[in-house]
Amino acid sequence: MLWQFLVTFTCINNKVLAEELEGYIVGGERVPIDLYPHAVFLDVICSMSITWICGASIVNQHFTVTAAHCVVECTTNGHISVAVGHENRNRGVISSAFKYKTHEDYNDSTLSSDIALVRLRTPFEFGQYVKRAIVMRKPPRDNVAYVAGWGLIDEINEIPTSWLKHAQQRVFSMEECKQILREIPKYTFCAGSESGNDYAAGGDSGSGLVIKDFILIGLVSYKQPFLSKHVIVYTNVTHFYGWLSRSTRNMYCG
Repeated sequence: MLWQFLVTFTCINNKVLAEELEGYIVGGERVPIDLYPHAVFLDVICSMSITWICGASIVNQHFTVTAAHCVVECTTNGHISVAVGHENRNRGVISSAFKYKTHEDYNDSTLSSDIALVRLRTPFEFGQYVKRAIVMRKPPRDNVAYVAGWGLIDEINEIPTSWLKHAQQRVFSMEECKQILREIPKYTFCAGSESGNDYAAGGDSGSGLVIKDFILIGLVSYKQPFLSKHVIVYTNVTHFYGWLSRSTRNMYCG
C-alpha cells in the first residue's frame, strides 16, 4: 500500500532534505484560535539535522494527543516544543514535552494504532484560548466534522503561512472509504471535503478532527495521494478511549 505521512520536514544547519510531502490545510479558511482552543502546534526535533511539525489536541492540563508517527522516531535526546493559545503558531504559549508514549500496537508499516500521548513539563493554564477537547466512549453521530492546522496556503507553489486554518470534512462510511482507498487499518475511518479542494496534508499529522466544536473523534494519520489527495485516513480516537484513560493516569502517576 502506498501511503503518505502528513508531516512536513525542514532543514537545520543548512542541510538539504528531500521534500516529497504536501502542504498543510489546503483550501479551507483562516480561523481564530478561540474556535479551536484545543489545537496544538508541535515542533519535533529528534536530531541535530532534521525537524518536523505536527498537530495535536489538548486532552487535559498535562497531556496532548497526537499521531504515533509524529513522535515514534524520537529518542531521549529529542525535543518536542508545544505551542497553544494563538492562531499564529509563533505567538502562542510555548512549553516542552516531558515524555511521550506511543500505542503499544502501533505498526509503522500498516499505520494501525497511530496514536500517542505527549506529557508537558509545565501544565496548561486553561482560559478562553486554551481548552481541552472532549473524548467520549460514544460520541453523537455526525457526518459533518472539522479539521484545523497550520501551514501552506498553496501546496503547489509552497507558499507558507503561520496562521491556523480549518476545513469542513464529511465523515465517510466504511463502505465509501473502501471504494476510494480499497482498504484502511482497523480502528480508523476516512473523511474528506465535498468539493475535494479542502483537506489536510503535510504538517497536519496528529491534528484533531472534531464534531460539535469540541468533541474529538479522529487524528490525521495518512493519505494515499495516488488514489485521492483529499480523502484522509483518521485514527478513531473513540476506540482508544480506554487506552487514553489508562495511559494518562500511568504517565502522570508513574
